[in-house]
Amino acid sequence: MTATVARVEVNGIEVGSLPVDLYNGIVQEVRSDKSLYLKELRTAFVAVGRLIAFLPVMIVMAGMALIVFQPETVADALAALMKATPQQIAHALRMVVIVMSVVSALAYVLALGLVSLRSRAFKTNGRQLPAVFDREINRRIRALLEVPAEGDMTVTIAPSAAHA
Repeated sequence: MTATVARVEVNGIEVGSLPVDLYNGIVQEVRSDKSLYLKELRTAFVAVGRLIAFLPVMIVMAGMALIVFQPETVADALAALMKATPQQIAHALRMVVIVMSVVSALAYVLALGLVSLRSRAFKTNGRQLPAVFDREINRRIRALLEVPAEGDMTVTIAPSAAHA
């Protein structure tokens, strides 16, 4: 029977190992910590807040792009705006906000997707854990192994060399 160990690497350099049972215990303990779920919810609310804050920037950028690349369209729109009723203006503004909300949300999701593709997070049973859980597992392993180095930490489950 071969024992398995969790090999810990920081920035691609092995800094230690620990028994898989201990590693799995840390992961299960972190998953059962309800306060981390609240922190993850807070992170989601912050992301939504940033999305809402990004919307005016997208509207201004789209307006500037229209002025630069389609000046005749902007002139036609301003002429139509001067002849429009208040209800038509309100409807047009509502449509602009809806379209820009969708564009802003898609741009934000795309940006988050690109960032997450670049990040190396812990994977457990093929499922990626949210960042709050990653940081807590990372902190506990660093404290246990007394690893002062900063950087990306990866944990690889492998057969123990001592028993192989």
